[in-house]
Amino acid sequence: MVALRSRRLEGLFGARLDAVSHAQVAAPKTNAVCESYDLEFKGELYGGNDRARRDLAGDVAALARTAYEYQCRWRLERWMDEWR
Repeated sequence: MVALRSRRLEGLFGARLDAVSHAQVAAPKTNAVCESYDLEFKGELYGGNDRARRDLAGDVAALARTAYEYQCRWRLERWMDEWR
């Protein structure tokens, strides 16, 4: 089960996130898709040592935090529009 649901990413990949293949994940980089709050490209794969695992965990946490902050700002803006 995928914890993240993103209509934008599912539209970009052409499938639900739990059914996306490696080729679908690699395609946006070769198709010149821009990075966004919910999509970031890396130049190479992470290694298998402890430092590489920490780097991966840090990048995943940063992406999750950014997506959460984006959602909070979006909701706050909607609530403020409703209150006006």
